Amino acid sequence: MSRDYESVSSIETFLSCPRAYYLSYVAGLPAKVGPAVDYGKWIHKQLEAYGRGEARHQDAEPFIEALKSFLEKEKLKIKQVEVEFKVHIQGQTFKGVIDAICDREVALDRKSDESTEEVEDVDDIPF
Repeated sequence: MSRDYESVSSIETFLSCPRAYYLSYVAGLPAKVGPAVDYGKWIHKQLEAYGRGEARHQDAEPFIEALKSFLEKEKLKIKQVEVEFKVHIQGQTFKGVIDAICDREVALDRKSDESTEEVEDVDDIPF
């Protein structure tokens, strides 16, 4: 890896396919974007709107209800959404955006392709 910083996505790309990492993050070739990516972005925006207390599309309600259920079960409240971070570890910079920070300093970050199976421990949350 040879950029000024890395993100979770760039690290995942490098680990799954170093050539794809090079083409996307070093050579700067645009990645192919399909309907799944657009859908994931839409879901993300709906969850962000919920966290901000703003209006959201009614089709997002199943996802919102799952989030509300999780927050109630864990007794968490969202304090901030879309929180940018940057951290330096052993000379390497990592940066990104965390979907939400809750009270008790719990961070929620959800990828729409992750499993929605039920979890027993807050450390194993799928958000």
